[in-house]
Amino acid sequence: MAARVLIAGAGPVGLALGLALARRGSKVSVLEKRPGLSAAAGTALWYPPALAILGRLGVLGPLLPQGARIAARAWLRPDGHVRATLPMALLDGATPFPFCWHVDQARVTSALATVLRGMPGCEIVFGAEVVGVAQHAGGVVVALADGQQMHGGWLVGCDGARSRIRDAAGIAADMGGVQHVLHARTMADLKALNPALHDWNDIRTAAGLCTLLRLPGRGWQAAIALKREAAAGGALPDSATMLRHFLPWASGTFPIADDAIRCLPRLSARHYRAGRVLLAGSAAHAECDGSGEALNRGLHEAWTLAAALAAPAPDAAASAWAAVRRDVRAALAARAKAGDGVPEAVIAGGRETRLDWLRGALLFESAGAGAPADSVAG
Repeated sequence: MAARVLIAGAGPVGLALGLALARRGSKVSVLEKRPGLSAAAGTALWYPPALAILGRLGVLGPLLPQGARIAARAWLRPDGHVRATLPMALLDGATPFPFCWHVDQARVTSALATVLRGMPGCEIVFGAEVVGVAQHAGGVVVALADGQQMHGGWLVGCDGARSRIRDAAGIAADMGGVQHVLHARTMADLKALNPALHDWNDIRTAAGLCTLLRLPGRGWQAAIALKREAAAGGALPDSATMLRHFLPWASGTFPIADDAIRCLPRLSARHYRAGRVLLAGSAAHAECDGSGEALNRGLHEAWTLAAALAAPAPDAAASAWAAVRRDVRAALAARAKAGDGVPEAVIAGGRETRLDWLRGALLFESAGAGAPADSVAG
């Protein structure tokens, strides 16, 4: 691939795409409007197919000890009793990574950036705010806020839900309102209060979904995705009050170590390609439910898009990739809308039934979708 690829956004998806392209021989410029990598606190939850990709990118080995492995996922009723549990050991033999893993997202971003900077012909340009995009037959010209221009064969928008690249390319998006997600970490000994808790717990009430993760030595991290009606009409309740709502069985107080509220637009781009411009990650689809699905899907898009752009006929491969990944997004959205949590038939089913459902929930089947058939897609 001779033409340089421009990538807007130095988050995990943009950096993973840049590194995947670099390992396939491409020259890459990642353009980030901020003065440096984001240091915002936040725990990222990674599924086995994403771990395989991070491994192939050469960053997983040193990172693994810095995070925590998740051995089981549980669905709890509001009263604290377990409705269902699926052990990750079901995946033994199906993947080199029969576990999920969570770690501070900034650690993954930093590791990807460090390796990418060392690749020939690759760069991360900070303070590079894109203010204009012009396309021509052979590529794109990007105008930056400081007056400079950058030229490339392709431009990929990995610049988040409020993507300037999506707007500049004229790609329409279906909007679904604003999603409020509260992230709170408590040092309360929740396991002592409810021995039924596992490493990963989902608790759904009329107000929304609480994903509760155990952080060894650092307490528990709650990501609470509020339903629209619960978040409307004024200020949101404080973190301790929200935790009390989802964990009514827990006695005592909830000392909050840190918390933050994210307000993100829910959207789905109608197309993932317009000429020489492509979208990946939350620039193409934005939703935040605390489960990590959107972030994992973004990493899959980065890996498969790199394979498409490195194909012998990249134009056709990019078009096929864009159509397939849009279909994947639609299928996953339909599945999420069809039901909450694990179905009763799966709970009552045998090992193969539970394994098949778990593979689907962890995106095994869709991880490589969109990559050319003769490529290795993770």
